[in-house]
Amino acid sequence: MTVSQAPNNQAQVDFAYYYGATNKATIVSPDHTWAGTNEMTWGSVKMSTWTTKNATKFFKVTGADGNDPESWWNENIDKATTDTHAPQLAAGNVFIFETEREVRGAFVVVSVNGENAGTISLKIIHEEEE
Repeated sequence: MTVSQAPNNQAQVDFAYYYGATNKATIVSPDHTWAGTNEMTWGSVKMSTWTTKNATKFFKVTGADGNDPESWWNENIDKATTDTHAPQLAAGNVFIFETEREVRGAFVVVSVNGENAGTISLKIIHEEEE
């Protein structure tokens, strides 16, 4: 989904990407609490003004084998890092996420290219809904 489409499709947004001065490459939940004036803006629409803010939680995975998603679900989850954002991402980082609709998944950061106008590449795996 593009930046211009997101404000009109809030119910479909479980997380978004931004690059900031402090947290650098970051994946963030729409219900994240922003500090001061630091806030994600979609064009001229601030995320804090959205009427639908899906809650997604992130758990950092330590010591993960990037090629073995099964190990991501079963071990190495650092519960202390549960948050509404995954900051300072770099290639090889692994996070598990759980959406408000209780969809669990994981992502591994493949690459981060550039800064403010840059991009991030993620390999996303999610559990199949029953």
